[in-house]
Amino acid sequence: MNDTALAIRQTLQQSGPLAAENQLTVIGHQAGDEQLALIVQALLPGEVAAIVGEGDYTKPSIAGHFVTPEQFLGALERFGARWGRLEGNIRGDMVSQMSQEVADFVFSVILTGDEGHRHSLMNALLADPLGKDVLILVAVDEVGCPEFLEDDVLDIGMAEKGTWQELYVEIEHIDRHGLLSLKKEIMALYPRDFDSESGKDHPSRRFITRTLKTMSRMAAKHVGQEKPAEAKAEVFSDV
Repeated sequence: MNDTALAIRQTLQQSGPLAAENQLTVIGHQAGDEQLALIVQALLPGEVAAIVGEGDYTKPSIAGHFVTPEQFLGALERFGARWGRLEGNIRGDMVSQMSQEVADFVFSVILTGDEGHRHSLMNALLADPLGKDVLILVAVDEVGCPEFLEDDVLDIGMAEKGTWQELYVEIEHIDRHGLLSLKKEIMALYPRDFDSESGKDHPSRRFITRTLKTMSRMAAKHVGQEKPAEAKAEVFSDV
């Protein structure tokens, strides 16, 4: 890893993701996108999750434009580290907050990038078990779900920008079979015979909670496995 990337790592460890984001922004202005891409792609997936996870669709991280599909999947596997170990029942407001954090991360990386980057990331998600579950998680219980999916062809004119609806329209363009698979799983989470007075959580909410717990467990397995090299002090000043 080059000295500048090590300095970003040091800033992340000592001052947090917002400070690291600010450094990356300066690098982008001074050295250009090509150099910035090399630095971002030298970061570990957990570091990508920390930096990019602070943004959302309205204010995405500059690093999100340069992460590789492998980094993106690795970051998802480590994203749950921010929640700690999730056990037992989780309050509904906490489930909503955590699922929104995942959605913000996904949308800020995918929906703000160029077409080639978007498609490579979406293909990676569709081919990965956790990635596919995350694509379902960001849709269920959101506005227009499952109604938006009921037509044979999704209505791009009705898709709300910056949401799961825009993401699913993109998926339809690149992988019709993948979209149909997602639709089938989502529709199964909305059984017509569900008794809302039974006292049980709705199947869609159970799916979200189960996926969040899976992400938490996966992140815990990665703790301690990645031991970054010690960063050099103040090398960023040389950029």
